[in-house]
Amino acid sequence: MSETVISSFILRFTQEAEAGAPWRGVVRHVQSDEEARFTRIDEALHFIGRFVDVDENGSRDAHPQAQPGGSGEE
Repeated sequence: MSETVISSFILRFTQEAEAGAPWRGVVRHVQSDEEARFTRIDEALHFIGRFVDVDENGSRDAHPQAQPGGSGEE
């Protein structure tokens, strides 16, 4: 039986009440409780990519470095 690996993320977007204010966000990896702030979605995707490898074909594989005991850094 193969092992199931789960990586969950919480994305939060905020915008100040003033007209034309930019959106900002925070992405959190649930399992490690690490989080990163971003202003562009590619920054959030870069953070997520530390934990989940998405290749050009769209398939998803867990990053071995992001497993318990790994650094999560590439």
